Amino acid sequence: MPPKQPLDSTNHKSNKRDTKTNTCKFCKGRSPAEGLDRVLPVLSRRFGVVGTTVILCLDCRRKEFAIKSEPYPPTVESYMDTAYGGRIVPRINENEARLHYCLKDDQFRNLHHIIVRPVRTSRDPYEVMLYDEKAILKQARWVHGGDVGIANARQFFAGQGELVELPPVGPVLERRNKIRQAFLMRKVYASSRLPQIRDYVKTGRGNFEEIVDTLAV
Repeated sequence: MPPKQPLDSTNHKSNKRDTKTNTCKFCKGRSPAEGLDRVLPVLSRRFGVVGTTVILCLDCRRKEFAIKSEPYPPTVESYMDTAYGGRIVPRINENEARLHYCLKDDQFRNLHHIIVRPVRTSRDPYEVMLYDEKAILKQARWVHGGDVGIANARQFFAGQGELVELPPVGPVLERRNKIRQAFLMRKVYASSRLPQIRDYVKTGRGNFEEIVDTLAV
C-alpha cells in the first residue's frame, strides 16, 4: 500500500534539496522539484497549432485535462471477444488499483464496484470488490494530474521502497480479462495468485474451460 504520509512530502537528503522548487507556467506558483506535487511537462492546447510542452503544477494539470481530456487506451475499454462470445469489461481488484495506479483506499473506495465471493479453493475468505479499470484510470488521472502524474507517482513510490507494478498488456492482459469475466459470469472471483489462474494468464498453458469449470464452485 502507499506510504502513510502526506501526498506533498518527499524524502530529501539535504537542506539544499528541501528548498528546491520549480515554477508552474500557468499559475506562476512554486512547487517542490521532487515528489508527488512536483511540476511536470504537459502538452498544452493553449499555445501553437499542435500544442506546446509546458511545465505545470498538479492543480493546473487538472484544469488543463478538464479542458481537453486525455484519450483512454484500448486496454481499459470494454470489447467483444468473438472467441469467447461475450462482452468483456476490464476489471481490477483493490490491490491492483493500489499497485498499478498508486491510489490510496480513500481515493477510490467510493467508486462504483461489484462484490463477489472468492472461489472455494481460495485461501482468502473475504468478498472481493472489483472496479471498472477505466474508472480507476480516470480517478488516478485526477489524483495525480494526468498520465504524466501517474508515471511520476509510480516512480516516487518505487523510490520509497513501495511495491509498484505496471498494468499487464498484450496477450497477458487479454487472458486475464477473459478468465476473470468467465468467473464473474459464475458469480465468483478467482485470484490471479491461484496456480492454475497464474499459469494460464502468464503463459496461456491449461485448458480455459476446464480451469473455469473446476474452480468456479
